[in-house]
Amino acid sequence: MDLIIKPISVLEFLDHNSKILVIGPRNEGDLLSLVGHGFPNKNIRGLDLMSYSPLIDVGDMHQTQYADNEFDVIISGYTLGYSKDPKKWVQESIRIAKSGAVFGVAVEYSNMTSEDIKKLCGYEIVENGHQECNSVKEIIDLFDGYVDHVYFSHDAPSKRSHTSEGLVDKPSRICVIFTVKK
Repeated sequence: MDLIIKPISVLEFLDHNSKILVIGPRNEGDLLSLVGHGFPNKNIRGLDLMSYSPLIDVGDMHQTQYADNEFDVIISGYTLGYSKDPKKWVQESIRIAKSGAVFGVAVEYSNMTSEDIKKLCGYEIVENGHQECNSVKEIIDLFDGYVDHVYFSHDAPSKRSHTSEGLVDKPSRICVIFTVKK
């Protein structure tokens, strides 16, 4: 998550009043990292399918309970790959983001097919034919018409991927941080 949080923390137009949503934090670590980078705890929320923490709301990223235009920053660290409907997630995220909001989206590079994943894990995680976003361009294309300015882009030049034979150390990461216009 440092690949997303560190660049966001230095954007001059974000301040102590910026409201931040972290999608899929699993635990409070990502939220506390934002606090450590100077953002006040009171303006940071997490959203995940399950949680033990009062700082993380339980819900689905495709249909949230948040108000229109609520967040100045939306961080999606490695959750896009779990979406069965990325376009629906984008539309919901745009709805709850303010115009000019910062989006930080990161994914793990993967050239594995759904069959490779099933072989590695022993069960189906994604539907057959599922396609991962494997470049900054593919992430930006999901936000077609909404991307204003790209502040940070990392496109996984080494292209290290897990394989059906096993997990690799330090798989490549793809990350893009941009503002949206509505």
